[in-house]
Amino acid sequence: MASDHFSIQITIPFSKDDVVYYVTKLDPENEEDYEGEIGDKLMNLAEERESINSREELEDVVEEISRIFEKAWSNWTEEVKVTGKGKSWWNKECTRTFNNLRDEQNPKKKKDMEKYSDFRRVVKMAKKANYEKKIHEIASTRGRPWDLMPWVRERKMPATESLLDDQGRACVDKEQLFQTLHRAYNSANNCPTNLERMLREVERKEEREWNTFSQHELRQALSKCAKNTAPGPDHITWNVLKHITKTRTKIVELFIRIANASRTTSYLHMIKVWWLYSHF
Repeated sequence: MASDHFSIQITIPFSKDDVVYYVTKLDPENEEDYEGEIGDKLMNLAEERESINSREELEDVVEEISRIFEKAWSNWTEEVKVTGKGKSWWNKECTRTFNNLRDEQNPKKKKDMEKYSDFRRVVKMAKKANYEKKIHEIASTRGRPWDLMPWVRERKMPATESLLDDQGRACVDKEQLFQTLHRAYNSANNCPTNLERMLREVERKEEREWNTFSQHELRQALSKCAKNTAPGPDHITWNVLKHITKTRTKIVELFIRIANASRTTSYLHMIKVWWLYSHF
């Protein structure tokens, strides 16, 4: 008997090229160097651009800042190829000892036990360091281990809750529910209103010029931004901007000049471009 079912045919393409992505080399020890590289280049740009008087100059400054961010990120990232043998604990020292072991093998495929022992020792140390890093991340960075348990977290509110009347009693029948809703939505019924006050024309204020942005406004806006948020397309986090503007006043002045130039040159849509490039 013939079947009325058809087999499903799926084509899965396999590429011969390796999958490549980039990972950051930043850690708490060299993060200051990364921020210093960005800060120094922005300081030089601030000294070169003491004024911004046209749209063209504004575009040039924003594009130069974008190049500074992109260059700094490329200097602190490395290319990684995805393979089936990748390990999270593998480091450069493991690669060095492995290559040394492989190069020193004799034609009979006999390993040099001294180099093999060195390779195993390095692998063991790398695994231990990776394990301790994970433990430190859970215990110190994210919080204490017991804070991760559900019984110490914030208690969840119930999904539903009974409607209460003006006396604080739960509405358990339709009549009580109707009276409660009726009193709530018709409490202002038949109340006197002052239409003259509502329809009175609002007094027009004297038109005044737009105030320029200040350093205080910039620092106040940055202080409200979370330091652990994900970066944007430029890979620059709020935490980096906070650090490079903390002691470098010229960088703050550069950002203020860009914001004010966007207003004075009637080029307000450049603010959106600035958001795209540097989160400002």
